[in-house]
Amino acid sequence: MFLPDVPTKFQGAEITFDESEEKFATIFKSLIDRFFSLTLFLSIPAAALFNKWLFKKQSYNYAEHVVIATFIASAVNIFSAFTYFALPLPPLPQKIIGVSFTLIMLVYSARAYVKIFDQKIVVGVLKYMVSTFLTSIFYVLEFLVLGAFYYYIYYG
Repeated sequence: MFLPDVPTKFQGAEITFDESEEKFATIFKSLIDRFFSLTLFLSIPAAALFNKWLFKKQSYNYAEHVVIATFIASAVNIFSAFTYFALPLPPLPQKIIGVSFTLIMLVYSARAYVKIFDQKIVVGVLKYMVSTFLTSIFYVLEFLVLGAFYYYIYYG
């Protein structure tokens, strides 16, 4: 079976809200565990396309935009791996470290976009924010499609 840790059927005909919420959480966690790398990989070409549309003044072709998006996504993922060292800590330091790393990665990414595409700071940051927003929407849509596909295969 492709995802052996996910139950193959809902138990019983009547499911209360709490039970269905727990089942959804189990399915969603399995989707993230299994498909995170795939969705990240698939979102890079979309990010490159959004960057090509937004940063038109640069003479980069689409392949160069893919390389830039891959570089920035890789740097963010490598650096965000350090947040796993905070897992043994109590909840408050975990949250502080998580928020700090998120802010650092946002600043790093914005600076990378400004420098790579040779933009003024305000314009570059705004374009970065639009690109990130559009890529995030695409990323969520990927999860919805994969989730629907997964549900159809295993529960449909």
